[in-house]
Amino acid sequence: EVKQTMVDVDLATLQGDYAQCRGGITTAQNLPNDDKLSVKTGGGRRNVYHRQVRMSGDKERTKRMLEALLEKEFHRYYDPEAEHIFVIGHENGHSLGPDSTFKTALGLYQHIIEENKADVVSITMMPQYVKAGVIDEETLKKVYVTWVMRLLLKAKPQRIQPHRVGDLIHFNYLLSHGAIEMTPENKIKFNFDKFPEVMGKILTETIEVQLS
Repeated sequence: EVKQTMVDVDLATLQGDYAQCRGGITTAQNLPNDDKLSVKTGGGRRNVYHRQVRMSGDKERTKRMLEALLEKEFHRYYDPEAEHIFVIGHENGHSLGPDSTFKTALGLYQHIIEENKADVVSITMMPQYVKAGVIDEETLKKVYVTWVMRLLLKAKPQRIQPHRVGDLIHFNYLLSHGAIEMTPENKIKFNFDKFPEVMGKILTETIEVQLS
C-alpha cells in the first residue's frame, strides 16, 4: 500500500534554507513529504539518489584501507556500486515495519533503532534478490563485504548519530555471531553462509524492540 518513488539524479546546486541546515549530501535522501506536491499526489515516500556521491572516491585510500583491515582473499568483493544496491534496500526498509505510533515511544533511541532496522532489512533481504534473479551470488558477496567495510568507524559515535551507532551495533553483532571474524593479524574475514541466519536474527530482535 505504500506509495514510493525512486529517482537517480545529478545534483546541480544546493541553496537557500536547506543548504544552510544540511550538514552534507549522502548517497540518498528522502524528499519532504509535507509539501504541495506530496499532498496533491496523496502522500507517499520519494527517494532521491545522488550519482555524484557514488562516483566520488579516493582509490588509493581505499586500497590502503583494504590492505590494512581486510583479509586478502576478500578484496575482490569490495565494490562501491554494491553499496548503492545496499542503500536502495535501506531506503525501502524505512517503509516497512511498525508505524510511528510505536517508534516514538523509544524516545532518544527511536532514530537509532529505525536506522538500524533499515540497514538490517536491506541486508537480510539481499538473498531474496538472488532468488528473484535481480542480482547474482557474486554481487551478494560484494554487498556483504562492502557494507561491512563501511561499518568501520573513525571515532566512537554519540547517541545523536543514529547511523553510526547502528554501524557499531551491526559490526559487533556480526562478530559475536560468527558471520565475520578477526584473523590473528587483526584482519576481517567473512563466513558468507552465516549471513542470512544472523541477519534474520537481528532483524527479528530489532522489530521486537520497536513493537515492545
